[in-house]
Amino acid sequence: MKKLFGRGKLILKKRFFLSICLLVSILIESFSFAGTITVNTTQTGKGRDSKITLREAIELSEGQLSYSDLTAEEQILISGTVGKGISDTINFNIDGDGPHIIQPISVLPTIYDDGTVINGYSQPGASKNTATSRTDDSTAVIKIELDGSNLEGFSGISLLSSNNVICGLSIHSFGDHGIFISGTSATGNHIWGNYIGVDSTGLVDKGNKNDGVIIINGASNNIIGTDGDGVDDIAERNVISGNGKFGVDIFGVGCDSNKISGNFLGVDVTGKKALGNDDSGINVINGPKNNIIGTDGDGVSDEIEGNVVSGNKRGLYIRGSDTSANIIAGNYIGVDVTGILAVGNSHVGIFATSGTNKNIIGYKSGMSSVESARNIISGNGFYGIILADEDTDENLISGNYIGTSATGDSAVGNNYGGIGLINGPANNVIGDEADENLANVVSGNNGDGITIEGGNTKNNAVAGNIVGMDSSKTGSLGNSGNGIAVKGGASSNSIESNIVKNNEGTGIKVVSGGNTLSENIVISNGGEEIEVSDSPNNPLPPTNPPEIVNAVVDESGTLHIKGTSGAEESIEIFAYPDGDESSIEYIGTADANKKGKWTFNAETNFSVGDYILATATGNNGTSSYSSAFKISSPGLSVSLKAPFSAGAGDEISLKITYANSKSESFSNVFISLPLPISTTFVSASDFGVLEENVITWEIGTVSANGSGELSFKVKISDSLSEGDKITFSKYSIVSSKSGTAYGNDVSILISSVSNLVSSYISVKDVNGKKIKAGDIIRYSVFLINKGNSAINGLILSTFLAEVFQSYELVSYPDGLSDDSVLEGSKYFLTFSGINVNGGETAKVVIDMKLKSSVKEKKSIRTGFSLSTDEISNFYDLEAPKLKVGKKIPSGSIKIEPSKKAKVNLGGKKKFKAFIKKLKLKRVVWEIVSGNGSIDTNNGIYKAPMRGKTPQKVKIRAYSVYNPSINKSVLLKINPVRVEMSGKKKIKLKPGNKVKLKAKVKNASKKKIIWEVNNIEGGNSEIGTISSKGVYTMPESPSFSSVTVRAVSFADKTKYAEKKIKVK
Repeated sequence: MKKLFGRGKLILKKRFFLSICLLVSILIESFSFAGTITVNTTQTGKGRDSKITLREAIELSEGQLSYSDLTAEEQILISGTVGKGISDTINFNIDGDGPHIIQPISVLPTIYDDGTVINGYSQPGASKNTATSRTDDSTAVIKIELDGSNLEGFSGISLLSSNNVICGLSIHSFGDHGIFISGTSATGNHIWGNYIGVDSTGLVDKGNKNDGVIIINGASNNIIGTDGDGVDDIAERNVISGNGKFGVDIFGVGCDSNKISGNFLGVDVTGKKALGNDDSGINVINGPKNNIIGTDGDGVSDEIEGNVVSGNKRGLYIRGSDTSANIIAGNYIGVDVTGILAVGNSHVGIFATSGTNKNIIGYKSGMSSVESARNIISGNGFYGIILADEDTDENLISGNYIGTSATGDSAVGNNYGGIGLINGPANNVIGDEADENLANVVSGNNGDGITIEGGNTKNNAVAGNIVGMDSSKTGSLGNSGNGIAVKGGASSNSIESNIVKNNEGTGIKVVSGGNTLSENIVISNGGEEIEVSDSPNNPLPPTNPPEIVNAVVDESGTLHIKGTSGAEESIEIFAYPDGDESSIEYIGTADANKKGKWTFNAETNFSVGDYILATATGNNGTSSYSSAFKISSPGLSVSLKAPFSAGAGDEISLKITYANSKSESFSNVFISLPLPISTTFVSASDFGVLEENVITWEIGTVSANGSGELSFKVKISDSLSEGDKITFSKYSIVSSKSGTAYGNDVSILISSVSNLVSSYISVKDVNGKKIKAGDIIRYSVFLINKGNSAINGLILSTFLAEVFQSYELVSYPDGLSDDSVLEGSKYFLTFSGINVNGGETAKVVIDMKLKSSVKEKKSIRTGFSLSTDEISNFYDLEAPKLKVGKKIPSGSIKIEPSKKAKVNLGGKKKFKAFIKKLKLKRVVWEIVSGNGSIDTNNGIYKAPMRGKTPQKVKIRAYSVYNPSINKSVLLKINPVRVEMSGKKKIKLKPGNKVKLKAKVKNASKKKIIWEVNNIEGGNSEIGTISSKGVYTMPESPSFSSVTVRAVSFADKTKYAEKKIKVK
């Protein structure tokens, strides 16, 4: 009885108690709901005979046909009182085994009367599903098919009233919708146990032309599927598949508080084979609120209430500015009923767009369990979830598995990425660092785990998620691209307390400025762990990583760290045991002072030989990791900084930092660095000497708490293969009174794609000077390969910004293939098969047409990601930001000083760049040739401390906005001079001493090396000379004179000398 009446199941009991207090006439009327009408024919017309058709049954229930009008044989098929105002039940008893196919030739009557039940399971031989588990094969037998193939433009069953029940039918082939539920009076209806869009076997696609079920015009509080009361809930499953548009469509304002639960949408009755609805499994559009799609989390049948929404074009499509506060929980979206195998929606799993807000995807506080509320969103042909467009705000994505199986331990990846926040959504939350139940597992996807992209995509929080691992946090399930990527102008987003491991690309990649990272565990990824790079649209340069100067553990076990960074930046410090990067942990925070110096002192579990990393957060967001620094005992330490990757055959520069953490100085300090095989020495700063494939530097004295830098260049063998690594190890620092201290091993990945870093995008308005609505903007993508080897199989991809309506490829290299996807009126552009020969440039030109509705002053931002078949989204290119109503700017650059710039060894020189006609004035500085280093953001050149002089250095500044706008200038390192004071000729008696004086000019290091006859310090035969220039003549000299030379330590080729004669 309960299933027959759905939400009206308590009517009997309630009315029974009310009847005690009511008049007898009302009592009689109240029991009249029990009237039944039995359909005994598949005929669809009407006429007086011995048969009642379905049409006649509905007319009787609606009061359009009277009992008195029936023949005696027909009246036998009526039990109780039926008609308008009475809750009638329509049963079936058609002769034969069936299935019995009813094919109306005109539209069936609309059901306006409340409480009507159409029960297909009443047909002899039919039975509801008796399975006790969600994954068990269905035992349902459906014997009544409602076939609309003879009707064009009409729905199967139309409900405009409340508390109706439709069950046990196959409803298919109608020219409009299968079931139409409409109007504010359409509440409390229960649609359960039906096959809608498939035949009575549940296996054959016979879709209705439009939707399987539509809820429209304010219809509310209806149930499609299980009611979740713990009784026969699996039996209430509908199979809603094969329909021409949506499986279930909730359309318009007022369509609130409906429940879509326990259904198969887009798969057959087994739940394992696709029978997709042509558009989305479920569509929620233009204003519905508080609908539940899946489980309500009340603790009753929660594990059964989830839908399987797979095999469609997209799983769920939720959109519109008034569409809010809906719950999507406990569903399998893109996988089969077991949650193990992919039955992907061909596009996105969940697409939330056009301003929908405050929806919950997954678990929310108060639900009975995260396990039953968890959505499995995997195996889809595009992204798992996309939140797109401005005003798509304040949505929560929590507790889901995105890219994995239902067990969380195997990959069932979405084909383009896990989660995408695209083109303007703000204030959304993905996960929660304070509640591990809200963590999403975003792993196993092809592409990035989480992408945050677009100029107005801001103030979103990604917190506490597991990205690239299984749900136990022990197994590797890396995404094929980056773990988390923030780009395209996205700003003010926070990435906090996530575990990001084992992804094939970068762990966390940030191209846009102003985003903060905090307390994330990022390790064991294929690319850099954290990569923060520049953009042509960033008003501020990216925050540079801090430098760890030293890290020591004292006798009491306290860890002391000193470092440098930008002024007043916040430093986060991480540590991991030697040889076990996977065990990295956050250990604390330090604050840099106004000079950029910071310290950290704490008792930790880490000791000598373990490693330290740090990040800095400044005005433009958070930096990448610092170089790893090996913890040592107090004293001398050394570390190496190298590029993460380089191409075979490349020449690369590396930097060595050394420091003294004691309050006493060390003299006679030397640094040695063995070169790895497959590298060839090119040069070394500060008179580094190569002997037996080891570079050695004579440092001299390192003062108390002092530090310094060295650099060198090597060439990588061109015989190395993609994916190989070269490792610098066993390099060391030693002094006359200290033991040898070794630095941390540093590896460089061989990757030809690292040679694409000079690539850029230029833009042009095809239609005129000022950008206006409807114009075509031409984007020219220049892929510049600076390496020697060809880079093949590149993939260029982007979302077409919402301001554009279409695109056209204008020119491109041979072999390029356009694999673009149109998703909900939004293009995802993908161009594959791009090859760039060594030393050459490939050019892809794309015209993008602005919408005619684009408003004045609207910003236009476009960027592209580069991928290969092996690694997704390894490099990002951003185009200059444009604005409707403005010209595309071009400019020129001027450098000061432009001529006769000079600097001393060890000195600094500040350059300034002035850009005309560009609003964004920021430039990047680089050294084209010569030695030294330059602050890429501020143009401060630092000359090497030691070296042969004079030298010339070529420095270039280029516009961040457009790298083709650049200027170079030459800088001269002044020649070092040594001057000796005193008499030109000196005579000295045997055994006597003389004090000589010399000074070094044009060098920061003033140290003098004293020689006698080209022998440093002299000897007993020719006389000795101290480090302070005191020469002592032998008691019995065997010579008439000696030459004493004062040599510059900074430039050993520069000296002054005097002759000392025996008197």
